[in-house]
Amino acid sequence: MRIRKRVCAVTILSAIILAAILAMLAFRIRQENQSGVPDVVNSTRLNGCEHLTVVANRRDITDKEAFSHELIGMCRENTFHSVKLSFPLSALEISVYLQRGDIEKDKPFCRIEYIPEGQGKGYDIKSDPDIYCLYLDGIKEDKAASACGAACGASDKPEEKPAACGTACGAADKPAEAPAACGASDKPEEKPAACGTACGASDK
Repeated sequence: MRIRKRVCAVTILSAIILAAILAMLAFRIRQENQSGVPDVVNSTRLNGCEHLTVVANRRDITDKEAFSHELIGMCRENTFHSVKLSFPLSALEISVYLQRGDIEKDKPFCRIEYIPEGQGKGYDIKSDPDIYCLYLDGIKEDKAASACGAACGASDKPEEKPAACGTACGAADKPAEAPAACGASDKPEEKPAACGTACGASDK
């Protein structure tokens, strides 16, 4: 009788411990799936090109282009938690899934390619970023537009953009102000003598 009671007690205790472990694992997986930090779940290399399967750990990605640059930056800086890349690395092909559970049942949320222009050899994503092109779902990114977005920000107000942004991005920067010495609102008699030549003013 006592043996049966002990067996029952051990069985019940084991079941409780097992349930607690499973609950902790489920909670941890749920946290990882919503952490928002991308991670690599599979990596293969062929002819210097790294093929990555990445889980975004997010419910959705509203700006695919910004997310693509985030991933490329993580590859350059080698900051993925599960995988450490080896360099030199000549090209990247990345399949992105929102959640780990989507890998078996869904198509990739997006595909990213980061390859050198002209398919040249001997380049490295870390050392030669200027010669690389980013393709998002097969569409090549406009480098000029991307640089403008980084330098000026699409949502920035014109007056807050740097001076170079007017040329690079076509922003409506304010017209250059006249030099203080030759200001348009200054009276003729207040302008220095050299101003007639420099500004075309009708000095006396």
